[in-house]
Amino acid sequence: MSPWIRQIEQALAELRTLVPEPTTEDREQERRYAELLAELSATMAPAHIARLNALIDADADERPNADAGATRLWAVADELIQAALHGLTNFKLALPRAVGAVYLAGPGSHPYSQCRGCALVLPLGPDHHAEAQAVETCPECGGGIGRWDKWGGGPTLPTPAEKRAAFAAMEAERGTSAPLLWH
Repeated sequence: MSPWIRQIEQALAELRTLVPEPTTEDREQERRYAELLAELSATMAPAHIARLNALIDADADERPNADAGATRLWAVADELIQAALHGLTNFKLALPRAVGAVYLAGPGSHPYSQCRGCALVLPLGPDHHAEAQAVETCPECGGGIGRWDKWGGGPTLPTPAEKRAAFAAMEAERGTSAPLLWH
């Protein structure tokens, strides 16, 4: 055996000692992630899954020029799965065709909105304002849209526009237009 092959084998042996063996907890987390990914995939359009598969199958050299919409859709899918892995149950784990299409078309959209009826997480447009709502009603059930209380784990929150309207109504009831902090 040549000396350089021995050097490579020694270097590989050293590298293997730096990478810890996966724990039982790591394996369980991977198994649960795969389960949740399968559950989420069952709600997605086949064409959207095909674009994600093409992204995943791309060589590392091709990824910087990858499909921006598919990259965003994958990030959102992972975000939903991570929320479920952390035990959150205040949302529906799904990316139906109409929702996935928004992420594919608008890579700047984010999963900040939520249907009040079925708890489906919905995209908010790229500028993050209430007026940038990507959908007006839930494409699944026709329900109204609020904000997803992602890490709070609570019910759907009011939108900024709804908060402004409630504040204006409260001011009208009090007969004032000055901010409450000044009274």
